[in-house]
Amino acid sequence: MAYLKANYPLYFFASILSNELSSETTKLHCIQECKTYHVDILPPSVNYSHARFMVENGHIRYSLLAIKNVGYAGYKAIVEERKNGLFEDVYDFMMRMDESKLSKKMIESLIDAGALDEFQLSRNTMKKNLDTIRDYGNLKNMLGIDEKPVLTIYKDFQDEKLRKEKEVLGIYLTMHPIELMKEKLNTPYINVSSLYEYVNQTVNIVVQLQRVKNITDRKGDEMCFIEGFDETGSVDGVVFASRYKSIGMMLKKGNICLMNGKVDMKDKLSFIVDKARVIE
Repeated sequence: MAYLKANYPLYFFASILSNELSSETTKLHCIQECKTYHVDILPPSVNYSHARFMVENGHIRYSLLAIKNVGYAGYKAIVEERKNGLFEDVYDFMMRMDESKLSKKMIESLIDAGALDEFQLSRNTMKKNLDTIRDYGNLKNMLGIDEKPVLTIYKDFQDEKLRKEKEVLGIYLTMHPIELMKEKLNTPYINVSSLYEYVNQTVNIVVQLQRVKNITDRKGDEMCFIEGFDETGSVDGVVFASRYKSIGMMLKKGNICLMNGKVDMKDKLSFIVDKARVIE
């Protein structure tokens, strides 16, 4: 495994991701590792994705079957139809993938996942005009009508776009909300992947909490262990009782926090939290 990872990272990661289609945790950690190997994960595509994660031009293409609400029958219908030629635009896709092949819910999931982004329309535009586009496809198939409807254009809002993307993919693929939060900060911070360079130093990090375990220390005071991650990696941390009293209420799973603390290295890298505040 180590040999394959070191010498054939593209195929190694593609295989791991394909074997864990339903595991969000494995996908998250694997995609974080991909970044350290400079391996890009391409978004799913109705024109280029397959059942498995596939190596494509030095990158890894996201699987269609790893999208929520996309079953094997729907996937097979897309793959079989595109043998007749790639889908040219959203109209062509809807016309060729009529209601008998793909349900509305499945198409909405494909849109939220970014699998139709190559058609150069915002996801919001495609979703809010979906009935109009599908009606055009049906009319063209039945009556040969060629005039495409004029669509009302809607803007994508990044936070909503990312939230919907995570709902159907299980992960943030386009970018992580933490990156949006970091853009709002005037405070300097260190990426989690760079913490090894700051052992025994006090730094700021921005992480989303994915594990918070409260315990009682030997004196009977409450403290906690945490695990947080940003778009570059994850780190374990500890909040001792002396600091927990003042910041414990902010340490909830899912919160994105700006933390100040010391980088520690004993058996492994950890972060000793001194201050924390929730970023909204």
